[in-house]
Amino acid sequence: MAIPMRRPAIWLEVAMATLAAGCAWAMEYGVLRLLRGDGDGKAVLGIVILAALGALFTAATVGAHRLRQGPARELTVTAEGITTPTGGYAWDDIVAIRASSYLPQGGLRKRNLIVVELHTDARTPLQQDANLGRIGRAIDRATHHSFRLVAAEDLDVDPWKVIRALQALAADPALRARLAGPDGPALIQSQPGMG
Repeated sequence: MAIPMRRPAIWLEVAMATLAAGCAWAMEYGVLRLLRGDGDGKAVLGIVILAALGALFTAATVGAHRLRQGPARELTVTAEGITTPTGGYAWDDIVAIRASSYLPQGGLRKRNLIVVELHTDARTPLQQDANLGRIGRAIDRATHHSFRLVAAEDLDVDPWKVIRALQALAADPALRARLAGPDGPALIQSQPGMG
């Protein structure tokens, strides 16, 4: 069963494109100053920094566009486990599924998440990534084997229904067998929502 996730809003793509264009304009101004002989070594350094920032914002624009126009992202729930766009978790490895929220540094509003807590002997996405090595193991210990499954605002359905359905599925293996059948979507819709 696939639970749809929202596509990113167009404002992110527009904001990144605007910043990339601003860097290009400022870089052009700096080059013209250099060509007229008004610039010095600091102007060259400024142009190099603006070129790097412009490349970064251009890459962010392309990435935001691909996310918005690409294939739909989904939270997939099967009898074997849960799969997100960033990784997967087997039901046998899951201890609990819970709601969590935090206020990002400098943020004005809380971020609400659905978090999966794994058994201590389960291999986590951080451990599976060979590039992370010691850093991944340290992060894994610091998070107590709890990982962000999905942000609530990323879901295209009521997040409370999703979390309650996932909690019920984690607690009752018999429910998981019903996911492949026609009443799979009903497992989510029958859960109580926020109100």
